[in-house]
Formats: sequence, C-alpha cells, structure tokens
Amino acid sequence: MISMIANSLVSLTEAVNDLNCTNEHDPVLTSCEAIHKKWPNKPSGYYKIPDSNGDMQHVYCNMENLCNLEGGWMRIANLNMTQGTSCPTGFRLYTNGGVHACGRPVTSSGSCVGKVFSSSGIEYSQVCGKVIGYQVGHPDAAGERVSSIKNNINTYYADGVSVTHGNPRKHIWTLMSGATDRSTHYNYKCPCASTGPIPAPSFVGSNYYCEAGYQGSDFPQHGELYSSDPLWDGKDCGSSETTCCQSSLIPWFYKSISDYTTDDIEMRICCDEGTDDEDVAIEQYDIYVK
Repeated sequence: MISMIANSLVSLTEAVNDLNCTNEHDPVLTSCEAIHKKWPNKPSGYYKIPDSNGDMQHVYCNMENLCNLEGGWMRIANLNMTQGTSCPTGFRLYTNGGVHACGRPVTSSGSCVGKVFSSSGIEYSQVCGKVIGYQVGHPDAAGERVSSIKNNINTYYADGVSVTHGNPRKHIWTLMSGATDRSTHYNYKCPCASTGPIPAPSFVGSNYYCEAGYQGSDFPQHGELYSSDPLWDGKDCGSSETTCCQSSLIPWFYKSISDYTTDDIEMRICCDEGTDDEDVAIEQYDIYVK
C-alpha cells in the first residue's frame, strides 16, 4: 500500500511539473519567438510574456510565417481603415471613392505627424512591417530638397512614411510617393526609377519602397487623393517605377537590427510642402518584431 501511495505521489509530481513546463505563460519564455519554438503548433493570439524588468505583458503573437521567416512575431502596431473610420490622434481623415485613410493635419508648409508604438519593454532584433497608403496631390519622393533637410532623419527628408526606432532616431524603412508612375521629370521620380532619379538619403540606403498612385504623364491635381492605385503594394507599377516593385517581400518590408533592443518604434508621415500641395495618407499598417 505504501509503495502504491509513493508511486501515485511521484506520478502526481511529474504531472504537475509537466503542466508547469508546458504553460505558455512560463516566465522563462521571454518572447513570442520562444513560445513558437517550444510549441510550434500554438495558434496566433494573445500571450503573456515578461519584459526586461520581469513584469508580465499581454501581447499579440503571430505564429505564422512573415517576411519569409518562421512565426513567433510580436505585433506592436496595427491599423486597418477598411474596417473603421477613426484615425490615430493627430492624424487627419481623408475619404475618397470609398477609401478612408489618415494623413497630416492641414498645414501650409512642410511637416511630419507621427505615432510611437511601444515594444512593451521586450527585446527584439528584427522588424517586419507593411504599410499601404495613397498619394495625395503632388508628392515628389526624395526630390527638391536642400541637403540640410534631405540628410536629416528628424525632418521631412522624403515625401512619405518614415519608420524609425529609438531616440535619437535610427532608420528602419522609408515608404515614399512619387508624383506619377510615368514621370519623365527627374525631380518627381522615385529613387528606384530606371532612369535619372534623385537618390535616397544615405541613411536610407536601399531600405525603402517607392511608388506613385497617379497614373499619367502630366502632373497630378493638388490636394486630390488618388484611390485607384494604392502605394507600396507592388501592383500596377508604371513605366518609371517598374524596378521599384520587384522586391519578393513587397508589400512587406524586413530589417535586421545589429543589436537586440527594447526601443519603441515610431512611424511618421512627412512631406516638405503644405497639404494643399501634397500629402500621403495611410490606410493600413502592421508592424511586428522578434
């Protein structure tokens, strides 16, 4: 009898230990990636994982492949204006042709409007993101800027969306809008245009996407949102931007950061002219880290 009781207690202890070791809230597992590696069949959803101070954070983990890499991505930013009509605080709502998108507040000069997304104090070294937007008026990518603006990550160095991390800002990705997908004027072309473009700033390098939403060889109308051709989706690319749409990841972008960090990520819409002339409006964004 004593032997049976002892065996039962051992079995119970093993069962409890096994339960503790298979709990997705195990504090040893400090990231979505760690959960995915330990339990590859866990579904995408909300999990509790500890931050760098040991405090538990409730975060969304995507367990599917993103950016051609295995699952275990933590989502830190998400917006889908196809399912709603409320822009983040500080952004202005555009509507046209059934499209709802978010751009800069009304301004008569160059400006940026942004939002900071918290990493919840959880370390990451890779960023996978997607931004879908629309051209408004006459943006000109990285063209027509003096060097003090073009080479300054803190200002409107390009017409489009700037994604950075930390303070001071460190570049992750830039999504620019040209004036037209057929432009022959070098000032209005994307840096990736096949002939005669103005290059992207040195700190951007090749970490950018650029498209135009207006499909024509003349100039777009100031202030008009061109809803027929979304930006940065790699589709309907005109003659001047064919080489801009060849990334195998587009509409997703990927950036590996050299060191692990808990930096928050900032996304800004920037243009160097007033909104009566140009803007870029965002319809969707998703940003994941691991």
